Amino acid sequence: MRKTYLTIILALAACCCNAQSSLNKCFQTLENNTLTSNFTITIEQQAQQPMTYKGDIIMKGQQFLLNIIEQQIAYDGLNLYVFREEDNELTITQPTTDELAEINPFIYAKTLTEISSISEKISGQNIIITINPATDNTLTFTLTLRQTDYLPLKMEMKEKAVQTITVKLLSPELTTQTPDFIIKKPNATINDLR
Repeated sequence: MRKTYLTIILALAACCCNAQSSLNKCFQTLENNTLTSNFTITIEQQAQQPMTYKGDIIMKGQQFLLNIIEQQIAYDGLNLYVFREEDNELTITQPTTDELAEINPFIYAKTLTEISSISEKISGQNIIITINPATDNTLTFTLTLRQTDYLPLKMEMKEKAVQTITVKLLSPELTTQTPDFIIKKPNATINDLR
């Protein structure tokens, strides 16, 4: 009986180590390279029709440039730039870590791994990592990585009985070009809140 428990404990520990290793490789790849991709984000809320939006992203580490729903959003490591086309307004702020985690799911996933149990399974050519925060049993975060290069393909955040947010990267690629991650709109109304 003890051997059975020991075997189960060792298997769970190995799974957790593999999952953490895969996550570290993904985060390291995103830290050292520029990722570009088109994406869709789908928000499903209880008793409502799902809403799907299309966009594109360029990111390196915590820096990113995002185009979605007639908005451009950029973070250069210090300042967050949000340009709304319909208002021709550029807002500049210095976001908190929590605010950044709400915008960038990779930052959120990295933060969650510090307080969560993590598991991994292989499905075809993909690695599926499930992150369950120890502090919140109503939340599950799932990250699907391409096994060949650890690039993210899909992220899903499920809050039981509330909503599911799914981000699918449609064509993730690494590039050597790195933009400024700053939005410059000289003719826009500037709302500088720094």
